Amino acid sequence: MNTTTTKVLISILVLITSYSTYAQNRFTRDETLRKIYTFQYNQNTDSLITYFNDQNPVHREAACLAFASVQDSNAIIPLFNLLVSEKEVLVRKAILYSLGQMNAWQSFNGLQYFSLEKDIETKGLCLETIAKTSKNDLNDFFVNVELFPENAVYMTSYWRALYFANRRKKINVWQETLNQRLNQIDFTKDARTVYIYSQLFKDDLEVGSEKEVQKKYESKNCSFIDAKLKTFYSPYQQLDFLKDSLFSDEALLHLAYSTHHSLIRYFALDVYIKKHWQMIGWNEKINKGFMMYFLRSGDIALISRIAEYVKEQNFAIRPIVIHKEDLLTIQNNLLLPRDFETWIDLEKAVLSFDGKKYQYQSYFSKGYQNPIDWDFIMKVPQNQQVKITTNKGEIIMECKVNEAPASVANFLKLVDSGYYNGKYFHRMVPSFVVQGGCPRGDGWGSLNWNQRSEFSNYLTYQPGSVGLASVGKDSEGVQFFITHTYTQNLDGRYTIFAEVVQGMNIVNQLVVGDVILKVERV
Repeated sequence: MNTTTTKVLISILVLITSYSTYAQNRFTRDETLRKIYTFQYNQNTDSLITYFNDQNPVHREAACLAFASVQDSNAIIPLFNLLVSEKEVLVRKAILYSLGQMNAWQSFNGLQYFSLEKDIETKGLCLETIAKTSKNDLNDFFVNVELFPENAVYMTSYWRALYFANRRKKINVWQETLNQRLNQIDFTKDARTVYIYSQLFKDDLEVGSEKEVQKKYESKNCSFIDAKLKTFYSPYQQLDFLKDSLFSDEALLHLAYSTHHSLIRYFALDVYIKKHWQMIGWNEKINKGFMMYFLRSGDIALISRIAEYVKEQNFAIRPIVIHKEDLLTIQNNLLLPRDFETWIDLEKAVLSFDGKKYQYQSYFSKGYQNPIDWDFIMKVPQNQQVKITTNKGEIIMECKVNEAPASVANFLKLVDSGYYNGKYFHRMVPSFVVQGGCPRGDGWGSLNWNQRSEFSNYLTYQPGSVGLASVGKDSEGVQFFITHTYTQNLDGRYTIFAEVVQGMNIVNQLVVGDVILKVERV
């Protein structure tokens, strides 16, 4: 064999070895880990608990962390029993994180455990768990709890815990002693803590940017409105025009009954209802015929808006001539799980006839399954990147297959099929998120499947985090969003499956109506 041939063979061997190494993720060669994650996805509590005694701490960690997604209260006592005897820090962290995701306070007193925990960073995670679950006032606790200023991870947890406790009204940051302590802590070294501090102490009243009413004019000429709408390139531009105008009842009804995009029809219907719904007594402006027309329209956005109106009227004890059976008929004709969000809105309206409020249930509880495709997942590189080409420029994001395997797999299948090509960004909230991927282009669309939430990881929202939109736990689908900043209120509630590694300047330029020209694997 000559030298040239030898070099070629060696090069090929190196390439094959490099690719096989690159293509690995943590599930590729660990069958036990795949079993544990499958039990998590199927929410099989008993099977997960059997791994609490596994000799491999990585498997114990995965089994404990699974309950951050499963959230079965039957696991609280077994988790706490393991916590007090577990020697591995990574497992104790998993337990504390999962307890923080559940209503665990009755069986787990974090205040008592906090003093027992010796690992500083784990103590920080315990702070977050206490803030998320405590039923008690926590002002004194946060005033007196020991700080470790030299440990950045612990201090970040301290501020995150303050944020969660404040949201649950378990602390008052303006209370004198707590306020004094917080003002003595240097929070400026970390961008996340700076953001949290600004959220804790922001003014209750924020100055809005609503356009002055006198700059608007009431539009009555329906022919003119239709002609004007045709001059715009997209329904998003049409919507901007409509939001800058005032409309007569005749014009609003014309738009609501029209064949314009659902964005336009929903806008007109919403404005019309808000204009008239508060009238005392029977409202001739919104009568049964009006409501039944939109309930039978087949447009899930319009159906949801009427359902919301019915619910509001019932809880306001205002007479409404529509029957529960009418809503049940419409509900039974929905295509599930695609129309699950509208199903929920109708269910809320149905329950309102009896003065009851809806308690969210995952559509998975109705028997629908979207199983994990392990054959697909095992071939996904742990640092798989995806390029989103928009009309504003390119965004590169890296998928988190180790943390959210099912979500990454479903997303990549959509990417490979070309699904996202030509879709729009239909939502943008400044200093919060930009969202796209809806097949309808208005935020109400999905495909005929949904997937489990994947919270069994320590990912937190920061600038460039990519999450999946949902209408509640285990209802994620095709719509994704990218965060502009740190959004602790989304942590543990919306699956994070990727992060932007290049192109945040493009993300920050995106507005409603911008186009996803193409999405492809890098």
